[in-house]
Amino acid sequence: MINRVSLLPPEIKRRRQERENRKKIQMLILLFLIMIVVINVFFFVNTLLVRNNLNSLQQEREAVEQQAAALEEFAGLDREINTAQQLVSSAM
Repeated sequence: MINRVSLLPPEIKRRRQERENRKKIQMLILLFLIMIVVINVFFFVNTLLVRNNLNSLQQEREAVEQQAAALEEFAGLDREINTAQQLVSSAM
Protein backbone atom coordinates (compact mmCIF):
# COMPACT_ATOMS: atom_id res chain seq x y z
CA MET A 1 0.00 0.00 0.00
CA ILE A 2 1.33 3.40 -1.01
CA ASN A 3 0.92 6.23 1.45
CA ARG A 4 0.93 9.67 0.01
CA VAL A 5 2.60 12.25 2.07
CA SER A 6 2.03 15.89 1.26
CA LEU A 7 4.75 18.31 2.13
CA LEU A 8 2.64 21.35 1.34
CA PRO A 9 1.85 23.69 4.15
CA PRO A 10 -1.75 23.50 5.46
CA GLU A 11 -2.52 26.99 4.19
CA ILE A 12 -1.90 25.97 0.58
CA LYS A 13 -3.93 22.77 1.04
CA ARG A 14 -6.79 24.77 2.51
CA ARG A 15 -6.68 27.33 -0.34
CA ARG A 16 -6.74 24.55 -2.94
CA GLN A 17 -9.67 22.90 -1.21
CA GLU A 18 -11.53 26.23 -1.04
CA ARG A 19 -10.86 26.82 -4.73
CA GLU A 20 -12.22 23.37 -5.59
CA ASN A 21 -15.29 24.01 -3.45
CA ARG A 22 -15.86 27.36 -5.14
CA LYS A 23 -15.58 25.73 -8.57
CA LYS A 24 -18.16 23.13 -7.56
CA ILE A 25 -20.52 25.80 -6.28
CA GLN A 26 -20.03 27.86 -9.43
CA MET A 27 -20.78 24.82 -11.60
CA LEU A 28 -23.96 24.13 -9.63
CA ILE A 29 -25.06 27.74 -10.00
CA LEU A 30 -24.26 27.65 -13.71
CA LEU A 31 -26.26 24.45 -14.16
CA PHE A 32 -29.17 25.97 -12.27
CA LEU A 33 -29.10 29.09 -14.47
CA ILE A 34 -28.91 26.98 -17.62
CA MET A 35 -31.95 25.00 -16.43
CA ILE A 36 -33.86 28.23 -15.82
CA VAL A 37 -32.98 29.51 -19.29
CA VAL A 38 -34.02 26.22 -20.92
CA ILE A 39 -37.33 26.22 -19.04
CA ASN A 40 -37.99 29.84 -20.05
CA VAL A 41 -37.22 29.07 -23.69
CA PHE A 42 -39.54 26.07 -23.54
CA PHE A 43 -42.39 28.17 -22.16
CA PHE A 44 -41.75 30.93 -24.70
CA VAL A 45 -41.85 28.52 -27.64
CA ASN A 46 -44.90 26.77 -26.19
CA THR A 47 -46.66 30.14 -25.83
CA LEU A 48 -45.91 30.99 -29.46
CA LEU A 49 -47.30 27.65 -30.61
CA VAL A 50 -50.46 28.08 -28.55
CA ARG A 51 -50.97 31.61 -29.90
CA ASN A 52 -50.59 30.39 -33.48
CA ASN A 53 -53.05 27.59 -32.82
CA LEU A 54 -55.49 30.04 -31.22
CA ASN A 55 -55.23 32.42 -34.18
CA SER A 56 -55.91 29.63 -36.67
CA LEU A 57 -58.89 28.45 -34.62
CA GLN A 58 -60.28 31.99 -34.50
CA GLN A 59 -59.92 32.34 -38.25
CA GLU A 60 -61.63 28.98 -38.75
CA ARG A 61 -64.45 30.04 -36.43
CA GLU A 62 -64.95 33.27 -38.36
CA ALA A 63 -65.14 31.33 -41.62
CA VAL A 64 -67.71 28.93 -40.17
CA GLU A 65 -69.77 31.84 -38.81
CA GLN A 66 -69.73 33.47 -42.26
CA GLN A 67 -70.89 30.22 -43.84
CA ALA A 68 -73.64 29.90 -41.22
CA ALA A 69 -74.77 33.48 -41.90
CA ALA A 70 -74.93 32.71 -45.62
CA LEU A 71 -77.07 29.65 -44.90
CA GLU A 72 -79.40 31.51 -42.53
CA GLU A 73 -81.73 32.52 -45.37
CA PHE A 74 -82.11 28.85 -46.25
CA ALA A 75 -83.12 28.08 -42.68
CA GLY A 76 -86.14 30.38 -43.10
CA LEU A 77 -87.06 28.61 -46.33
CA ASP A 78 -86.70 25.23 -44.61
CA ARG A 79 -89.10 26.36 -41.88
CA GLU A 80 -91.61 27.50 -44.50
CA ILE A 81 -91.33 24.16 -46.32
CA ASN A 82 -91.85 22.22 -43.10
CA THR A 83 -94.88 24.36 -42.23
CA ALA A 84 -96.34 23.82 -45.70
CA GLN A 85 -95.73 20.05 -45.48
CA GLN A 86 -97.47 19.92 -42.11
CA LEU A 87 -100.39 21.87 -43.54
CA VAL A 88 -100.63 19.50 -46.51
CA SER A 89 -100.36 16.48 -44.23
CA SER A 90 -103.11 17.77 -41.98
CA ALA A 91 -105.29 18.59 -45.04
CA MET A 92 -104.92 15.05 -46.37
